[in-house]
Amino acid sequence: MATVTSTKELRQFNKKRVVEALRNQDACTKTEVAAELGLSFSTVSNICNGLIAENLLLAKESGLNSGGRSPYLLHLNPDGRGTLCLDFTNPNRVGVAFVNLHNRILARETLSFTGLPRSFPELSDLIKLTSTRLLQEIHLSERALLGTGAVIPGVYSNHQRIVTNCTNPWIEGLDLKAILAEIFPYPVVWVENDANLAAIGASLFARTSPTVLFIYIGQGIGLGIVHKGKIFQGARGFAGEIGHIPLGDPTLKCYCGNTGCLEGILSVPGILRRYQKNRGAPSGDLDRKEVKDFLAAVSRGGRMITGLAEEVGLLIGKAASIMANIIDPEAIYVGGELLPFLKLAFPSATAEFARRVLLTEARSISLRLAEATEDLLYAGCAETVFQHWIPE
Repeated sequence: MATVTSTKELRQFNKKRVVEALRNQDACTKTEVAAELGLSFSTVSNICNGLIAENLLLAKESGLNSGGRSPYLLHLNPDGRGTLCLDFTNPNRVGVAFVNLHNRILARETLSFTGLPRSFPELSDLIKLTSTRLLQEIHLSERALLGTGAVIPGVYSNHQRIVTNCTNPWIEGLDLKAILAEIFPYPVVWVENDANLAAIGASLFARTSPTVLFIYIGQGIGLGIVHKGKIFQGARGFAGEIGHIPLGDPTLKCYCGNTGCLEGILSVPGILRRYQKNRGAPSGDLDRKEVKDFLAAVSRGGRMITGLAEEVGLLIGKAASIMANIIDPEAIYVGGELLPFLKLAFPSATAEFARRVLLTEARSISLRLAEATEDLLYAGCAETVFQHWIPE
């Protein structure tokens, strides 16, 4: 929360602190929570009693006493609240998921389609129907939702209130936050870049690492930067837009008008076009069939696939080493789409990364392949909504 200016805001602030304290441990007593947060026992007791009534906390007798009544052990009820997460990273599908307070996925479904057969309003109707059905399946009411989070392959400008620099034409130029707020009138609506949310998700599973980077390779390429659990956005929210760094093929013209952009190779369209060029096939519009055919070729292997994997891996290693030497993180994750191919490319990436990262005698920066990127996106999405949630 921002600066507390009223008694109501103070109660909300303390309530959120109690939930956060219990979210990060297995069980404890009211006395232990009060001591940890520096609050009076009566304040914590009142808050906890309210949270138990709201089904956010569970309580049971500890069995520990010194002749009197046993104190109750308090547990967070992770399924007592949930977040609706929407994945717009791919123009051919939308992911719908509900995630609990421990960032575990309760239910998910992918809505697949080819091209642009519907208007966005029609698509939003389909998302609403799907989310309503999933809620019923997991027996969660809309009143128990903290909010809605959207994962986008671009940037949501809070100043202009539009999605911009986005590789998904469904949502480019839309005020997605306002649209989702109208469809899903939950307490929080948040729209965030895919690489940023993947980095948040990765940081949740690397709690000893205060600075984590995530290189997300999807329809474009982006860098997520997380420091002490917070996304680094930059002055205007465009930090991590690395797609047009001139590390790519200097003969390849980018849609931005320049040549040699990183995204020209390190992206799903870039990798597929490179593959088509190497095999002498025409480079037309890319769809799910091309992705399926490419992954089938990856599973078969062969010299052409191996050579392309080495080329892409070399570029991943170079890009990651630049980020490592500038930012000095504990870990850099690489993930996104085309995971089987990224696995082939990763040995080349780690070798190049090791050659180019300096001061290895004073620090150890690991380059890691994220094998469950979708799960990380949903976890990061739910965590970001939780961070912006203000209890009633």
